[in-house]
Amino acid sequence: MVFLTNKKDAQWIQSAEGQEKMAESLERGVLHYIRSLKER
Repeated sequence: MVFLTNKKDAQWIQSAEGQEKMAESLERGVLHYIRSLKER
């Protein structure tokens, strides 16, 4: 999780590395959620 009010977090999410890692984390979370729906 990133807090844009935190200066270091804001700088990190503006970097290419930060954006890539955030996108990968969001993707994993969405896929995990979708798989959990199929198990119900």
